[in-house]
Amino acid sequence: PGRVTVTFGAPLRASGPDSIDVGVERTRRFNAAGRRLSLNDVRIVILSQLLVGLSAGRSADEVCIELDGVLVLADRATKAAWRDQEVQDTSIRPSSCDVQKALPLEAS
Repeated sequence: PGRVTVTFGAPLRASGPDSIDVGVERTRRFNAAGRRLSLNDVRIVILSQLLVGLSAGRSADEVCIELDGVLVLADRATKAAWRDQEVQDTSIRPSSCDVQKALPLEAS
């Protein structure tokens, strides 16, 4: 009573929605690095993360059943992540005019 048994080496089982969320977050990291992804790129990122998450500790049949249950959700998340991309422009540099405006004026 009151004892907790911990089993090491037991595979962690990710849920489909959790894996999809991780895939969406990965697309955001690409965007933060200045990369806009195509719809197929986003689909690959999300579905690959979904397969990684669902395959841990499951048989092929279990993965197929789980995958079948979340494909519509994955498709919706893919389209939303693609549509809502906010790409950071990492190439923006201040122009020489902007730099000169920011410098203090020198007394003549």
